[in-house]
Parts: sequence; C-alpha cells; structure tokens
Amino acid sequence: MADIDETTPPLDPSSLSRDELIKMIDEEERSYPRRIIDMCKGLGQPKDSLDYKKAIIELQRLGAPLGAILILAVALVAMSLMKITAEEKPPVVVTELVQAEETEQLEEPPEEPPEPPEEIPEMEEFVETDVVVDIDAPPTTSSVQSPSPAPVDAVAITPSPKVMVGVYASRSSGTRGAAIGRYGVKTEQYVYGFLRYLKKTQSPNGMWDADRKEVSTGATALALLCFLAHGELPGQSAEFGDTVEKAIRGLINDQIKTEAEIDHRDAPRKGGTYAWRRGEIGYFKGRDTCNYAHLIAVYALSEAYAMTRIPDVKAAVERALPHIINGQNAQGGWYYNMDASCPVIDTSYASWAVQALKAAKLAHVGDSKAIVAALKKASRGIKALSHPDGSFGYTTKNKNEERLYPGLTAPCALILQMLDESDTELCRKAIQYMSSWEPTFKRNFTASRSGAIPMKGASPQYYCYYLSQVRFNLGDAHPSWKAWNAQQQAIYSAAAINIPAEKSGYKDQNGKPQYITFWPRKGAKHRFGGDSAAIPDEQRLAQQGGTRNGMRGKWPVADLVNGDAATSEWQGAGSDIISSCFTALQLMVYYRNSPLSKGALTAIEEETEVKVDEGGGNEVELDFGDL
Repeated sequence: MADIDETTPPLDPSSLSRDELIKMIDEEERSYPRRIIDMCKGLGQPKDSLDYKKAIIELQRLGAPLGAILILAVALVAMSLMKITAEEKPPVVVTELVQAEETEQLEEPPEEPPEPPEEIPEMEEFVETDVVVDIDAPPTTSSVQSPSPAPVDAVAITPSPKVMVGVYASRSSGTRGAAIGRYGVKTEQYVYGFLRYLKKTQSPNGMWDADRKEVSTGATALALLCFLAHGELPGQSAEFGDTVEKAIRGLINDQIKTEAEIDHRDAPRKGGTYAWRRGEIGYFKGRDTCNYAHLIAVYALSEAYAMTRIPDVKAAVERALPHIINGQNAQGGWYYNMDASCPVIDTSYASWAVQALKAAKLAHVGDSKAIVAALKKASRGIKALSHPDGSFGYTTKNKNEERLYPGLTAPCALILQMLDESDTELCRKAIQYMSSWEPTFKRNFTASRSGAIPMKGASPQYYCYYLSQVRFNLGDAHPSWKAWNAQQQAIYSAAAINIPAEKSGYKDQNGKPQYITFWPRKGAKHRFGGDSAAIPDEQRLAQQGGTRNGMRGKWPVADLVNGDAATSEWQGAGSDIISSCFTALQLMVYYRNSPLSKGALTAIEEETEVKVDEGGGNEVELDFGDL
C-alpha cells in the first residue's frame, strides 16, 4: 500500500487577498519590535514570496507611527541645537533712537580713527566773524551732531566695550573723525595734547591732585569725563586705555564702602556752606566741602558704566546715587552737601545733580522711577530762579541772591534742554538773553557789539562750559552755534600752552616723546625740562610763539588766563586739572554729543506725578561762595 502525504500544501502568495494577509499577520501576535525586525527581513526576500508581501503590508501599517516618531525626534534635535546656539552667543541689546525729523544722508565715517598729532600745534590766526545771530531761527539737526534728542531712558548697552552704539556712538573713532571734518575743527591737536597732559599728571593710584583731599575726587571725575568724551576706553585705546582704567578704579577705591571708612565723624550730618559733612557709605573721600565732587563723580562713573559695562562701576554708582535722590529738597532743587532739609535751590549745584541723575538713567543704574520723579521735580523747581528778561539767578534764598550771577543762565538753559523744555518760552528767552555772549576767560565780560548783555558773574569758563552745549544743541546750521564755534576755536587756540616733546617729559605707548597741552590758570606755575625754575602760566604763554606785543590774536595775554571762582579757584583750593578740563570739554562738544544735552522726559515708561513746594519755606541765613 502506498504512503499518503498528509502535510498541508504550501500557500500560494498570489492567491491570498490583502485582507487575508492582514488577518494572518494579526493572528501571529508578535511584539512591536519583533514586527519591525520581521518587516525588515521580509523586505529582503523575493518580491513574489509570502514574507515580502507581509513585509509590504507591515510597512504600510507601521509607516504612520514611525513617521510621527521620526518627525518628533527631528524637532527635538533642532530645538536642542537652537538652545545651545543661543546660549553660546552673547546677548545683544539694540537701542533704537527715533529720528525727530528727516536728515540728509552722510558719508560713511572713516573706519580708522584720526592719527594722534605729533607736531606741536601752531596758534590759529583769529578771523573776525561778523555774524548776525537770529536767535529765533529754528534749531537744526545733523546726524553727526545728534542722532536724535536722547530720551531719559535711552541707553546703549554694548556686550563688548569695543563698539559704542546709540547715544554714545558719536564718540567712536570714525564718527569723531567725521565730526571734526564737518565742523571744521582746528583744535583737536590741543585736545590730544591735553589728554597727554592728564596722563602725565595722573597719580599711581589713578587719581589727579591725589595729595589734596578736597580736590582729588572732583579733579579725577572731570579728567575721566574728558577721556570718555574722546571715546578712550580700557582695552581699546592704545595710548590712554590704561589711564582710563586707573581713573575708574581710583574713583571706586576713593568711595566709602564700609562703616570703618567713614570720615569726619565729628562733623554734622546736614550741610552748610563750606563746612564738612560727616561721611556716609557711598560718599567719596576726596570730596570738597560743598560736595560738588559727589555729583560729578556719579556723572563720570555712570558714563563709564554705560560705555564699559564693568560691574564694579555699576555698584559704585548704586552706592552713591541714593544720596542725590534723597538730597533733593521739597522745592525741587538741591543745596550744598545734598541737604534736603534746606529749602534753598542753588542753580549751580542743581545743574550737576541733574546731569548725574540723567547719566545714571541713561546707564540704567538705580531706581528708574525715583530718578525720573526727581528729574521732573527738578524741571519744575529750577523755574523758580527765572526772571522776566530770560535770565536765571543764583539761589532762592532772598531777592538779592535771586538776581546774583546771571551767568548761571547757561546751566539753567542746559537743564531745560535736558528735561524736555527746549521748545518752551522759558528756554527760548534764556537763549535770547545769552545771544551776545562769547567764549571768554574774563569775569563780567561784555562783547563789543551794540546792545550786548554782560556775562555777569565770577566764573566765565564755568558758564561757557554749559553755553557751548546749549549752542551746539541748537543745531550745526544755526547761526548762533556757527558764531560760537568760530569764536571758541580761536580763543582756546590762542590761550593753549604747548610744551614741546623734548621738554614735556611725556612719552606715548611706543616710548616716543610727545608734546603736551594745558590752559593757563591764574597764580599757577610749572617747571618742565630745561626750565631753571617754575614759570608762571601767564609768563609762559606770553613767551610762546604767536605772541606779538603782548597780544595773542585779538586778546591781551592777561585776558587768556583762567581766574574764575568755580573752575580755577575750586572753592579756594585751586586746581590746574579742573581749570583745563572745563576748557577741553568745550573743544570736545563736536563729538562728545553728551546724551545729557537733549532728551524727552515725556518718553519714559509712565507719567510720574510729583509735588513741589512753591512756598519757599522759612527764611534761613546762609553764607554763599562766589560763582
């Protein structure tokens, strides 16, 4: 009997439908990973085999979830890469300044800074300008002169000190060179010479006038402002970078940071004229008796922080700033030693307080709302010193003090420009009152023109420091600015004392001797290489090339010597550094373009309501120094 084959004949894949294949696959009850493995193996079999057809079915069924998983994985990887990239890149904050009006397109400024001059400058011959000044002419704008009126809360935050943007962009080397060309500046060589003089006279601890405690803080702060105005920064400026770093650290080290460092412990906590006030944390050790130095130091350190972002500088400003805010009196002003209990407003002192507060605001340091409230209060308070003729007086102590020193109209006009009052009748009248004023070193100077109003007061260079900014803010095409520009270049060229490289004792970063420059101060004398003894400044200027019959240009030599009460005498102490700093800063107005000069308080985050006591308080007896 033959054997019977009882085995099941093999399936013919071609005879199976799709549904039968799916049923077959489902009945096998394999795990998800096993199904993927079998699918991959089946795809490698002949196309007419059962395993291949099952693999095709599995691929179709598993493709959707596999695709979703794959897309999710790709998305997660992409997001991780984006996060890593973002963490590796430094943050970039861009400050956008909105143009007040359309301006003409300027040529691209040169990428390289102007080469520092090596030849000693010659005095420019004075060219008499007969400019009819239309003080009612509208302000003009220039994108070199000012990118726009800088709002109080604008700030240029730069991750690296190598690039200056926003409100400080005008100080960068290329833009500075463009401004020098645009304004026909012939005095830049004197500025370089003076920065070298500052470097030569800096003490090892970073201070100037370091051995004179009542002068050192103010002198160092003003010197630092000069370097910053010229765009000189640590790590960037080959010739002056180390000098700037030492100055910043010198001011920080000069600040009282602990209870143990507090000085003048027996002195009163409140102010007083020419009377020391007890030290406080945040004060500076080298302050003057009225503590102008505190305000100027905060101004300088705020600019330094905005341009360098050094954390220690920010901390120093934060320690010092509350004294200014809390030192404002109920009337909206300030008096010596930031004594808020005194109801008197001193326009000179208040002008530095406003400059310091706005510089801090621009640097985004301190309590922004408190700063803005103080600035708004100051805007209202300063108007208490205005007069119908457009002038401003000295203090609100009494009627006599209110009419003293109308030269202080200049700082008051700058305050109005800074605090969104440029277009007010009060500001226009103040500028009109000063329309005949010219740069000068003479007290109570009156220009030689019909109807000229005297620049009355004891501190002409102090007034000119402010007025140069006020005029510049009118715009580079304004006739009042054009006249002032020509006049200041002429007189400050004639007054500059230049010490040649072979006598100066100064060497640049390459070890090459260079000339130095400073401006003469009444009673000062200096000794340089080759001098048998110290020579008085006035005598040295008279012996300098360009002097003819005791005249330099149109001026007698004696009229080119600074002897004013504020910048030269510095409350009786006297400082060659302070005296020349005020002159040099005027010659840097072209590119310094201080962000303090113009700005809208109306552009801040929210309106801040403040109250100003208009009653004036009780009459107090105080002694005042000359300004």
